[in-house]
Amino acid sequence: MKLALENSREGWPILLSDVRNISSAGSASDTTGLLLNALVEHCVRNCAMADLYDEYAFEQAHQAGIGSKFSCELSGKFGGVDFPAFPGTFKVAAPSDV
Repeated sequence: MKLALENSREGWPILLSDVRNISSAGSASDTTGLLLNALVEHCVRNCAMADLYDEYAFEQAHQAGIGSKFSCELSGKFGGVDFPAFPGTFKVAAPSDV
């Protein structure tokens, strides 16, 4: 993350990919916390993430309902200290099971 930010140009997007987190390639999709924690640690603003999969968080979001807030830890279920979770309180916009 630090290297990407140091080499970025003002106003240009930065694209990061965690190749260990691609569910369509058979990954457990459980390393999202690495990237989320790095984004927060480096105070990155105006960013978007795609392909976020966490069945436990989805279930909590579904139970909470659209417009509600819930607290949980995203990812980090299987990797221990090497793949930490990302704790937070989140607002449900529109859960999808696609």
